Amino acid sequence: MHHLQRGIQDLLNTNKPISVAVVGVGGTGSEVLIGLVRLHDALVALGHAGGLQVTAFDPDTVSPSNLVRQRYFATDLGRNKAEVLIGRINFSCGVVWRSCPQKFNSDRARKNWDIVISCVDTRKSRKELHQAAFSKGFYTWRYWLDCGNDLSNGQVILGTPRSTARDALPCATQLHPELMDLSLPEDDTPSCSAVEALSRQDLYVGKEASLHALNLLWRLLRDKELADHARYFDQRQGTLGVRPCAPKPRANGRLDKQPELRPEVTAEAPAQLEGLPVVQAQPRENLELVEAEARRNLLAHFLAGLTPAELLALQAEVTAPPVIQVAAQLQTFH
Repeated sequence: MHHLQRGIQDLLNTNKPISVAVVGVGGTGSEVLIGLVRLHDALVALGHAGGLQVTAFDPDTVSPSNLVRQRYFATDLGRNKAEVLIGRINFSCGVVWRSCPQKFNSDRARKNWDIVISCVDTRKSRKELHQAAFSKGFYTWRYWLDCGNDLSNGQVILGTPRSTARDALPCATQLHPELMDLSLPEDDTPSCSAVEALSRQDLYVGKEASLHALNLLWRLLRDKELADHARYFDQRQGTLGVRPCAPKPRANGRLDKQPELRPEVTAEAPAQLEGLPVVQAQPRENLELVEAEARRNLLAHFLAGLTPAELLALQAEVTAPPVIQVAAQLQTFH
């Protein structure tokens, strides 16, 4: 289990805004940016007046091939993506978020960010992000949430760069170094048409990646803890996998044993259980006796509904000792 870092917990307690950088506002990033508006509104509704302070980074302009899978319209053609979406959000939602129509380069990356959400589509960009996240300096990213997808599959991974906490989370580039391996081939040529864009990436794959990313952030900020920090999905196969957060190591370096989950009914039964028998824990050596008693009670419940004549007939036909014994006892009450 991972617990919310103290720095962000302090921001929530003091109503100071949480700084968020969204790097890339294309197919996935534009969906993430729109979804952050709802997350901001939810935090404000729950009493965190500061909400989110978001800055979107993207040097690209809107092209015709972007209109099918991304959050843009024909009237946006030729305009910068970050400026278009941030302007629309500020006008419609009453926030004052910022846009930067340039790359998230070293100067902009090397500052304190509470959360960095990367939605880039090249290994080169991820390597630059990795270098910024792990380079030495007086700044820090508390969380790095990386979103990546292919034709129909993708992954969303939340990490804590440079964290020395016992429940630190590995980042995407630590779990999968191939994401920044420049020796591997990649097709980063721009699509010339919507049809070509859809042949490279399914219509809703970016949307699904954004939903997993936003859900991880919501659970972290709402519950102050996370059970998993990485999700892998494949839309064509209909599969979803998660990577659980590692248990905290003890001082001796060993992992704490996880508690065994088992249903339990205690003497302080809730109101909706009133009238039902309370099950007490039994020693293992008495297990056979408990099971035998349970079978006997079920049998008695069944036989109690029979008439005296039916009980006599059953005794004559059935030779099992428990049935004869229970039937004889019940016969005395008729």
